Amino acid sequence: MRASSEPPGGVRWLPGPQNVRLQRDVSWSFGGNVAYALSQWLILIAFARWLPLESVGRFALALAIVTPVMALSNLSLRTVQATDAAREHSFALYLMIRAVTGGVMLVLVIALTLVSVPELLSLVVLVAGFKLLESLGDIAHGYAMVRQRIDRVGWSKIVRALIVAPVTLVFVKATGSLGGGVTGMNVGMALALIVYDWPLVRRLQAGDPAQFTGRNPDRQHYHEALGVVWRALPLGLGAALIALQPSTPRYLLAVTEGERGLAVFAATAYLMTLGVLVSNALGESTVASLARASLNRDQPEFVAILRRVVVAAGVVGGAGLVAAATIGTPAIGAIYGSDFADHSLTVLIGLATALAMIASSLGYALLALHRFRSQFSAAAAAVVSTVIVSIALIPPLGVRGAAAALCVGFMVQGGISLVFVRAGIRTMGRPSVP
Repeated sequence: MRASSEPPGGVRWLPGPQNVRLQRDVSWSFGGNVAYALSQWLILIAFARWLPLESVGRFALALAIVTPVMALSNLSLRTVQATDAAREHSFALYLMIRAVTGGVMLVLVIALTLVSVPELLSLVVLVAGFKLLESLGDIAHGYAMVRQRIDRVGWSKIVRALIVAPVTLVFVKATGSLGGGVTGMNVGMALALIVYDWPLVRRLQAGDPAQFTGRNPDRQHYHEALGVVWRALPLGLGAALIALQPSTPRYLLAVTEGERGLAVFAATAYLMTLGVLVSNALGESTVASLARASLNRDQPEFVAILRRVVVAAGVVGGAGLVAAATIGTPAIGAIYGSDFADHSLTVLIGLATALAMIASSLGYALLALHRFRSQFSAAAAAVVSTVIVSIALIPPLGVRGAAAALCVGFMVQGGISLVFVRAGIRTMGRPSVP
């Protein structure tokens, strides 16, 4: 192991080139994620303000149906790209895989909807179309990440925010319907891909001598694609389970509380999405660096980066919990309307957010270590625990029971992820923990 003058644990708190780059990447990633999440939140607020309360519930149920299936079909290819430090596969290969798996996703979503809630078929297809367009852009983001152009990923999300939200608001105001609003989301995302993402890919390819393009998909190419799919399948299953965990209470709420109760829970739970932005920004901007440290068996560097990420997630999550307990309920009432204000629900969602942020940060470490099956195991345990607590608490407690189930699930996921991360770090050299 190389000699180092760093403090114990490998933490370099003094300014240096790596720290400056990390701070810049985190800033771009966080700024882009915030802009895009705020635009999606604006759309949700518009639905809550301009449409009947039940429309928000239907939209939440459609998302709960589509999101886990979409996560499975995505196979977390963006992260696989970002951690492909050896540049073994081309952008064209990842794009081909995403297109094929996206088509399979649409078929599965339609089948699930026809079996469960056929009356929502048209809405579910529109939501699935939007998610598919979004996932195509994610492949461009993965390519930018492996080229270490996190700033371009941030700009892409800002462009999405500036296009998707205004177009959606125009559509929902003009049509006065939920279907019209989701149609606007599709139009806006398609415009964002055309305006920014695909021109970005062309610019990056022009200056990338390691990127080979233009190959015909012959038999060898298909074998390569199948190899990537097989290697990423545990990661896709884990992502599907991670998406399924917060969706599970929504399925039960739709049965026990109806669309109105589901609307209240979904609108409040969106605060969790805003909070997890921090851990996602940290994870997306550091996963490539963590992967290189893992590839080089640089244990001190890996531990140093991971410690900063987890501590930052914990601090921000704790601050969010305090805010939820003090000003969260009045804020929700002012934003959505008095029908959505529930103090106990808001506090529980704040706690779930803090736990989710820490679990997410540890999940990115597992991705960097390429411990995909470990991430799957942690996510599976989280889903099982969430289901058990949901069944026990939702009937007597309603939306509060659903929020409590999320807290338990994220706690289980974070604890198991930590065990696997520690095991992965030990394989790099002498034992060390984050």
